[in-house]
Amino acid sequence: MKRLILFFTTAFCLFFATACTNTKYEINYKEDKVHQVTSNYTYRFVGESKHFYFETGKVYYDNAERELLISNFKVKDNINKDAKFSINLYFDDKILYGNVSHSNQLLTKKEFEDIVIGEYGTLK
Repeated sequence: MKRLILFFTTAFCLFFATACTNTKYEINYKEDKVHQVTSNYTYRFVGESKHFYFETGKVYYDNAERELLISNFKVKDNINKDAKFSINLYFDDKILYGNVSHSNQLLTKKEFEDIVIGEYGTLK
């Protein structure tokens, strides 16, 4: 199961690496202790795409325990200030975060930047 979580982390980072553009944004890691369950993370990361970036990404796994935390989303300046947003995160062909029928549930910039993606539990 550790391989599965490591694969997810790698795939997620590669997704953002391939969607990156050459911009002036320097993304610095930002600690988020408000939403974390554990403090002993296996891996920390940031991510960037064409329209947004996030400053906090954490993955923890140890034997059967695991946690994923992604927060501190920011919308880039090249996006229209009245734009609406949604985010769906899939893992193993199952939706981990979001809502598939989100067309009428789009978020404002502030709502989008307040998103915290978190998953915690024990693997069986």
